Amino acid sequence: CLKIIFGMCMSLSVALGAYTTTIFIIMAIYSKTALGMGLQSEYNQFFDACAPYRLSGFQAFLGTILTYNVSWVLSLMLNYEGQLRWWISLPAMAVGLVGLYHYNNIMGLAGLYIYS
Repeated sequence: CLKIIFGMCMSLSVALGAYTTTIFIIMAIYSKTALGMGLQSEYNQFFDACAPYRLSGFQAFLGTILTYNVSWVLSLMLNYEGQLRWWISLPAMAVGLVGLYHYNNIMGLAGLYIYS
């Protein structure tokens, strides 16, 4: 069961990471092209039109972080046995949970100060 979850999380992590990277690189290329050509109005239109893709890319990024953290812990669990499994996995779980807590706080601050 753990191997199946690990495999699913790893494949999702890679797929979501590739999606996120591609979405933001494509938008950055076209944005810089428009600005470099002095097309400020067209850039603004493009930026506004890409809002759903930015949201999708950001959600995929969050999925990448979550599935990577789960995969990392599962990898440790699958590669060690007995008490050593827990001594190695628990610190990774703790760091992952603290990280998720901090990511959530930063997104809350962004919502409060930038997107409100």
